[in-house]
Amino acid sequence: MSGDRLLAIVGPTASGKTACIDIAIFALAAASGRPGGPGVAPRRIWFVVDRRVIVDAVYERALQLARKLDEAKDGVVYEVADRLRKLGDSDKQGGRALTAHLLRGGDYRDDAWARSPLQPAVISSTVDQFGSRLL
Repeated sequence: MSGDRLLAIVGPTASGKTACIDIAIFALAAASGRPGGPGVAPRRIWFVVDRRVIVDAVYERALQLARKLDEAKDGVVYEVADRLRKLGDSDKQGGRALTAHLLRGGDYRDDAWARSPLQPAVISSTVDQFGSRLL
């Protein structure tokens, strides 16, 4: 449907769904330099699944991606990080290009993911927490 931004990717185990995070972040950075700007790509990438072990693995992947972006000194990765910093609220996020957040039961409730809608972020969540936190 045109105008909708919700996209669900469904596939079998080990089909590479987690790699879609990298693609979504790159697409956001690429969109920031085009007419229409970042409005064509979401700043929040939600990864919602009903297995806590996968939620944790996705969160670790997002943390690793955020670290790589922050450590980049040149090249394509640096350019992506630079564009994300310009899009987001990086001054309030300690200069971070991307933030990663974990939402699942049994963890301290942290609403940092909701503080700045401008900040590019990856949010990994269980289905229950996704519904609960949005309400």
